[in-house]
Amino acid sequence: MRAFPSVLVIPFAALVLAGCGPGGSAGGCAGNVCKIEADGPASFDLDAVNAEAEVSQLAAGSVRVTVGGKSATVRQGQPQRVGGLLVTASKASKDHATVRFER
Repeated sequence: MRAFPSVLVIPFAALVLAGCGPGGSAGGCAGNVCKIEADGPASFDLDAVNAEAEVSQLAAGSVRVTVGGKSATVRQGQPQRVGGLLVTASKASKDHATVRFER
């Protein structure tokens, strides 16, 4: 049995979701849903849902989200349409946000 080269797996995973920002940022996608976590302002390529997203202005209970040039303040636990995606902030504080994007 031959092992699958890890050098091919890592770049493929990066194509699915890439995040950039000054703080920590991470995420993943499955089907038509992507979930990201950010410790500050960050940008993400959400390939699985065909979108680029940005989170900024993290605050207690809300986060500013931009998708496809459209921006909105999304309150924790209150799903909202932004740039054609359903966006939900499951966690929002001044130093961390967990946000779900669904096509």
